[in-house]
Amino acid sequence: MRFSTVLLSIAVLILLFSSVASAGPGYKKGDRRWKTTSKKTSTSTRKTSTKTTSTKTTKTTSTSTKTNGPGGATQSGDVTWYSVCNGCKGYVACGDADDDNSVIVAISKYWWNSAANPNNDALCTVSGQMHIKMTYKGKTIKVPVRDKCCGCKPNDLDFSPAAWKAFGLDFSVGRYHNMTWEFADYIPKYNGNPSGCPQTG
Repeated sequence: MRFSTVLLSIAVLILLFSSVASAGPGYKKGDRRWKTTSKKTSTSTRKTSTKTTSTKTTKTTSTSTKTNGPGGATQSGDVTWYSVCNGCKGYVACGDADDDNSVIVAISKYWWNSAANPNNDALCTVSGQMHIKMTYKGKTIKVPVRDKCCGCKPNDLDFSPAAWKAFGLDFSVGRYHNMTWEFADYIPKYNGNPSGCPQTG
């Protein structure tokens, strides 16, 4: 009987020792509660914001390369007429023998660049020669540049009688203001300081 009691006591001690060993760090002497410490793991999710910048491109299309005034294709000035040679042949600045029946125009000296001999000027020698284009009362006509006008402002034109008549302009008026015209073939070099002005008309 005493032996059985001893065995029982040993079993109780073993059981008690096993319980204390498995309690872990949360168990304290004199404290019968099981304390479980749970470490909270916080996962931080960083939100990345992507900013998209949209760049608006505006396409500007220019539909006209013409500009008013000296150096541009389109001009606006006075138009007049002059007698090239009435009943005869007169040599104009480009060296041709023309008369009042020739459909030609004289332009200002400011567009001529060969003072020594205007016959050699680009206005006279460039392929197909130079033409001006003007519209009056719905009628558009291209007239070849053959002569130089010494008294004309840069934007003025001086027509032969035949050209004047072709447009239907009135001879009794003699001068029309603010007439718009343009260089039909190319834009000649503007000469702001012309010298020499041979002209027959």
